[in-house]
Amino acid sequence: MVDEKIDPKRHYTATEVASLLDVSVDTVRRWYRLGYIKAALFGEKNLYFVGKNLLEAMDKFTSSKKLRKLKRGTTVDKGDKS
Repeated sequence: MVDEKIDPKRHYTATEVASLLDVSVDTVRRWYRLGYIKAALFGEKNLYFVGKNLLEAMDKFTSSKKLRKLKRGTTVDKGDKS
């Protein structure tokens, strides 16, 4: 399971998050821009994702329907319970 690979205390780059979640780096960045995943910005372009925030985001989007929508690039209502 993916969440077993994520250390809640570690900081991950967008590339590492993409590899862990089996999505593209562009998808990770889009999820950040849409507010699905929290990140810290260091410098002008360096995004770092805390493992704890990744796990929290994954908990919110556990249904396969939501994950399929996210992977396709469509938006998902953060309050949607489906």
